[in-house]
Formats: sequence, structure tokens, C-alpha cells
Amino acid sequence: MFPEVLESEGVPLQILKQGSKGGTLKLLIKFEDGAMAEYAALIYKKRKIVCLSSRTGKCGRSCGFCATGTICEGKSRNITWAETLAVFFLIIKLASWLFTDKILASFMGQNEAMANATNTCNAIFMLSAHENFSFAVSTIGQKENLIEFIKLVKSMGLKVKIQFSLHFPDQRVRQKHMPATKGNSLKDILNILEAYYKETGMEICVNYALFKELNCRINDFILLRRLLKGRDGFYVKFSEANTFYNPYTKILYAPSEGIFYAIGGRILSAAGIKNKEFHSVNDIEGVACGMMTSLYSE
Repeated sequence: MFPEVLESEGVPLQILKQGSKGGTLKLLIKFEDGAMAEYAALIYKKRKIVCLSSRTGKCGRSCGFCATGTICEGKSRNITWAETLAVFFLIIKLASWLFTDKILASFMGQNEAMANATNTCNAIFMLSAHENFSFAVSTIGQKENLIEFIKLVKSMGLKVKIQFSLHFPDQRVRQKHMPATKGNSLKDILNILEAYYKETGMEICVNYALFKELNCRINDFILLRRLLKGRDGFYVKFSEANTFYNPYTKILYAPSEGIFYAIGGRILSAAGIKNKEFHSVNDIEGVACGMMTSLYSE
């Protein structure tokens, strides 16, 4: 039996798979042309967040710890701004949220939103008509995409928080686990982001997922401190990693022990670098982006 075709804002959608636990809702959406993407809604410390994808199918960035960049399957194409709006409003309805709620629309789902800058910015522009919605866009930091995105954001007068997925402060190690960052020096990316903060006043969130035995050694935290010390407008979010085994590289990406959150935080705090911990509330089976898509079969 095929899932029921719904219509949200005139866009036909199918919910192929749905999971919910502890206030978190995870969806696999199929669009009219058969392309699929994953979405989530969660409440963290009373904050309501909709996690949005920007492209269907496999991500060309091929980050080793990401299911979307490795085992995700299906048709690959940009998600239009109209499709993003349709899914956003559907998720609010399914989560039983209200439009009077303050909701963060976070483009950190499947794929690199800045590589689909026009549709991402158009979706933000449309949703920004509502004063209760705020916006964040995650990026691995590819210089050309970042510059184009910031230029578009400024030309459209948008207020967007940028979340930089750094994860590995050693450039060579970073390229091993995040091959699409090759040729994009961390210094250059941080310079661009710092300039964005100084122009907009929007702080830059540096996402740092702690992977057991891969990026949580003392020296990793010292390198991270060295990268950020003396810079304005940055704070680090140490987050709990999803467990993922990469079948191609044979590397297991697993959450680190809890003590390393505290150690990393103290090393950064000693240099005046703001940081905080984010522990996963996404304990649904197959929660990592790309997992539902790779496992689904009609």
C-alpha cells in the first residue's frame, strides 16, 4: 500500500516514514517526482526547531561521518523554496505547534544549504514575513559557496545565523573526514565568518561533534583554541555525535565519553572562548540524516 498523498500549500507530499520520541519528530518526505528528503522537528530546552533539508538524495560533500554523504540513495536535486515552505508548514501541523510559537528554521538537514543558496534564501525571505520565525544555516565551509550565500543574504536583507560545522581543527585530518573541504583553509573561512559577524552582529556557532578517539584529544582542543583565540563573534557548541559506521572507510564514528565535553570547554574558556554543550535529543532509530532514505523501500 502506498502512503497517502497529502497536500501542503498546494505541493503534493508523501510521508514515507515517521518516527517520534521524547518531543522529537522525524520524517521521510517524498516529493511528486519521487525525490526524497528527511526532516525533523524537536524541542530543546523549550526551544522549537524545524530541521530542514536543502537537497534530495546523496550529498556530494561525502563527509565520512554523515549517512547523507555516504549511504544515502535516491534521486538527487535541489529542493525548491516552495517545497521547503510546504514541508515546514506540514511539520508545524504534525507537531501540533502554533504559529504564535517562536520557531527556529534550521537548514542543517540533508546536504549543503549554501550550495542551493537561491532556494534557501528565497525560503527564508518568505518565512521571515512572520516575526516569530528565526533562521540558521549550517555549512562545512566551502569558500565560494559561503561568499555567494553571504552576498545573497545581505542583498535580500535577511537575518541568518551561520553554523560552521568544523569538527576537526587539524586541516589535514579534516580533509580526511570531510574531503570536500580540501582547498578551503580554516583561516580563510574563519576570516569570512568573522567579517560577517562584524557586519551583521549575528554570532557564529562553531559546531563540533565529539567523535570518540577521533577529535577529542587534548591537542585537538588546543588546536581549536588556537584557531579561535582573539577572534570576535564565535562560540563553540560541543555536540553529541550520532553513531555511524562508514562501510567504505571502515571507520566507526561514535560519541565520545562525557568528560571530554568538560575538558574541551575548560580549555576554551581559559582563553575566553564561549562554549556550550548540546546533548542529543534525537534518540529515534535512524535519526542521522540520510539513514531513513537509505533504509526505505516501498
